[in-house]
Amino acid sequence: MRGILFIGIIFLLTSCSSKYEKVLSDYLQTVDNVKTDLKFKLLDAKEVGTITVKDSLEHFKFHRQYWKENRMSAAQIDLARYEKMKIEYWDLKDQRERLQADVDKAKAEYESYLNDSFKYPYGDNGIKRYSTLSAEQVLANKVECKYSIFNPLIQTQQEYTVTYVISPDKKVCYGEFKPLTEVR
Repeated sequence: MRGILFIGIIFLLTSCSSKYEKVLSDYLQTVDNVKTDLKFKLLDAKEVGTITVKDSLEHFKFHRQYWKENRMSAAQIDLARYEKMKIEYWDLKDQRERLQADVDKAKAEYESYLNDSFKYPYGDNGIKRYSTLSAEQVLANKVECKYSIFNPLIQTQQEYTVTYVISPDKKVCYGEFKPLTEVR
């Protein structure tokens, strides 16, 4: 009886990590659609959380706000610089129109950040798309993985422990998990 229980526990432990083995192997060993054999071995994998619609909305809003704050300070500096140039070079009659146009453009950009009407280059599609979904809907799982790969450059086997974002159906690895406060 103990032997059957022991075999069952071993099977359970190996099956838990193996359900992520293929997706991680494919993700880590494929670059530009070329798969390289790095002798990947999944040593351990455990789910450490989920990513919900609410989490994704916070992520999109955080990055949008971060981008806005950085661009707004740059726009404010540009506006001050153009205002200074306008005063310094106003005597040059042939430059007045161009200087005034530069000031007007810089002022419009700065004001667009103040009244939140600026054009976000990465689009607000994520915010719009996820706003219509249930906040508690699970979009992905955070899986902490301990694995080893063979590094061909230094000719040695290396071990890593990294948290990855994997689809709920365990077929797609979206990449390494980055906390919300880490801005790339």
